[in-house]
Amino acid sequence: MKKEYYGAKPPNKVNTWLEEKLEELRILGYTVIDDVVSKEALVEVRQRLDAVYEEQKREVQPEFTLDQIQEENQVRAPLCYDDLFVELATKESVTEVLSKVLGDYYVIHLQIGIINVPCTENRQSIWHRDLLFSDFVISSPLAISAMLCIDDFNKESGGTFVVPFSHSEEQMPSEQFVEKYGVTIEAKAGSVFLMDSMLIHKAGYNSSQNVRRGLNTIYSTGLLKQQISLSAMMDGKHAEDPFLNVLLGYDANPSENVLEWRKRRYNKLSPEGK
Repeated sequence: MKKEYYGAKPPNKVNTWLEEKLEELRILGYTVIDDVVSKEALVEVRQRLDAVYEEQKREVQPEFTLDQIQEENQVRAPLCYDDLFVELATKESVTEVLSKVLGDYYVIHLQIGIINVPCTENRQSIWHRDLLFSDFVISSPLAISAMLCIDDFNKESGGTFVVPFSHSEEQMPSEQFVEKYGVTIEAKAGSVFLMDSMLIHKAGYNSSQNVRRGLNTIYSTGLLKQQISLSAMMDGKHAEDPFLNVLLGYDANPSENVLEWRKRRYNKLSPEGK
C-alpha cells in the first residue's frame, strides 16, 4: 500500500469524536463540543445564573457594590449557590475529554459566570490566560477551561477571541500575529468551548442587542489551589459522593496538622475508618 506521507512519523489516527477533540485541543489549544445542553434547559440556566448574580450583588451591600471592585457582570462560584451549576460542571461529554487530558484526578479550580452586556466594556476584554502570571511552557496541560455557551457565541455577540497555538508560547504573540491568526469562537448556545487554560484569549465586544452569557469552569490538576474554597462554601454538601468529593476540592484541602492528615489517610485506606 502506497504511503501518503514521507520523511516524518505516521500521521495521528483519528477515528472517534473524542480523538478529534483531543487533537484539536492539543494542537490548536481549543475545541468545541456541540449540543451539550439543550435549548430548553438553557432557558432555566439563564434565569438561575441571573438569580445568583442578583444574590451576590445583595451580599456585598451596604458595604460596597460589585461595580466598585470591578466585579460587575461576573458571577463567582455559582455552583455553591445552586446545584444546577454542579450538574453543568459534570457533563459526561466534557469530563470524558478532561479525564484523557488531566488524568483521573482533577479539581474545579474555579467557576465563573460571565454576563456580557450589549455595548458595554467587559472586564474580560483584555488579553489574558486563565492561569494568571504563568508565563511558561509545559508539555501537558495544568488546567482546561470549559466555557458553556449559554447564549450564542459569535463576533456580534462578543464571543471569545483566541490566539491559536499561544498555549505553546511563553510570550504574548505580536500584534501582527494576533491580527493575522486570531479567531473568534463561533458556537451555538448549548455548546461547550474547551481550551488549554494557558491559551491567550479575551472576551469580544457585544455589539448585538442581547446579553451574551457564558459559564467558565476551569478544571486543574491537584497541583493548583482553588481560587475560592468550594468545599468550605459547600459545608459538607456532596462530600459523600466519591467523584464530587474530589472535583469540589474536599480531598485537595491541606490538613491543619500532621494528625489531621494521618486521620484522612486512615479514612481512605482502612475499612474501619470509612
